[in-house]
Amino acid sequence: MAVSWVVLGAFLVIDLLAEFRLVEGGVLDLSPFIHVPALLLDAGPAQTGPLAVLTLVAAAMAAAGLALLRRRDLMPSA
Repeated sequence: MAVSWVVLGAFLVIDLLAEFRLVEGGVLDLSPFIHVPALLLDAGPAQTGPLAVLTLVAAAMAAAGLALLRRRDLMPSA
């Protein structure tokens, strides 16, 4: 669980550094937040490709999390 918080924190730091123009394009491509099109922020041409890819990645990770959750050896308390 701590790994997920570290990854989220790293992505947020990358985005913060991008706001101040302290990181370059290669580093920016690591963050999923950079790939959300400007369509969500202002009126512009519809770009559904990046949103579709991010949605598929999120769905795959959620499915993997649910599959691994079922493998846990949890005993209900009486």
